[in-house]
Amino acid sequence: MTKVQAASIGPIQLTPGVRPQQVLIFVIVSMCGYAVFGFIPLMLPYVLTEQLHLPQELQGRATASVSLAQQVATIIFIVLFGALADRIGRRLLLAASMFVMALATFLFPMSPTIYFMVAFSFLLGIGQTLQTAGGATSVIDYPDNTSRGKFISLMLVTQGLTGAILVGRVGAQIPKWLTEAGFTAVDSGRYAFWFIACFGLFASFLAVRGLTLDRKQQSADSFSPKKEAATIWANLKLVLAYAKKNPRFRVVLLVACVLRSDFFIVITYLSLWVVSSARGQMADTATSLQRAGTLMAVLQVASFITPLALAYFVDRYDRIKLIIVSLAFCSISFASTAFVQDIFGIFALVVVACIGLSEGAMIITTQSLLGQEAPEDLRGSAMGIFILLGILGVAFINVLGGYLFDAVHFSAPFVLVGILNLIAFVAALTLRKRSST
Repeated sequence: MTKVQAASIGPIQLTPGVRPQQVLIFVIVSMCGYAVFGFIPLMLPYVLTEQLHLPQELQGRATASVSLAQQVATIIFIVLFGALADRIGRRLLLAASMFVMALATFLFPMSPTIYFMVAFSFLLGIGQTLQTAGGATSVIDYPDNTSRGKFISLMLVTQGLTGAILVGRVGAQIPKWLTEAGFTAVDSGRYAFWFIACFGLFASFLAVRGLTLDRKQQSADSFSPKKEAATIWANLKLVLAYAKKNPRFRVVLLVACVLRSDFFIVITYLSLWVVSSARGQMADTATSLQRAGTLMAVLQVASFITPLALAYFVDRYDRIKLIIVSLAFCSISFASTAFVQDIFGIFALVVVACIGLSEGAMIITTQSLLGQEAPEDLRGSAMGIFILLGILGVAFINVLGGYLFDAVHFSAPFVLVGILNLIAFVAALTLRKRSST
């Protein structure tokens, strides 16, 4: 039997059978998907203020409700979609995710009430869950284990550039540009959403036509709902049984409980924190959103600096030790938002940059360890459980964070996440000592 020659992209060694062209198409699809998914949280304060005219004292809880709808969609579908990624392959799920997210983005700015926003956010959550099952699983499929850290760094760089340029600089500026051109505030926001939705449609087409290589356990020609349900349940039991005997994998599941909370809290509340704080400094919504875009760009750029810096170490040193250090850094960074007095000042930039740096460190170390420890034939199911644990934490933190945002302080959701990372830091230290023993 002829051995398949493994290809490479620079220093990144790919799994045998994976072509560089396939990786390039996957990167483009992922960039478009991130632009779509990251745009709604950035623009949410604009819609709440200019379209729905919601009072500021209610915007924290409204934002929590909109974000919670995404988490509920993930809770309902992530395990199913993760297992389907193992059964029918990643490509179909990834293409479907791009289309669903584009549809949600197109509908969102036409919401007449907060209830419609919640419904469209639930639709966005379905699309994002499909993307997680199809895309995040592919990220650990494509590289060889010796290059997994470098490959995740590549993906984080492209994600960061997308967030910084398409979302933070271009997307956030569109409403101001259109308003200055004579359009109403409502129309300016609506056209901005529709512009970003086009990226999702393009990515869906590209995924269908370009992602020819796929990994799956078997053909879905003889699909049977009863058989699929039994297989999904069996795979989940295998993953949980594997976690019981692998302490390193248990560390991954522990970090899952806070990693997704970190990401969603900063994506959900960053723009609202900036806009609400800037309003207290007498800035209008368009100017505030422009500042939010700048901080979002700083966040995204910072988020891929640490993966680049850590790529060498992640592939050569104990990944659990790196995770523990990342948890401590993350805790300090999020808690520091409580000391920001001027949202337009330099200290705000420094704090947001530290959050981005810590998030990048958390993502690359955790995903590298997940790819290393998860069984190859159960990676989709393992990813499903990993995301489910994170979503359960996010669902609770989002509701509590929205209430604290309105009742205590604009930085309260971030401080809450900092405390949770500190708890996870202590727990990870304890787990590592026990596993070593």
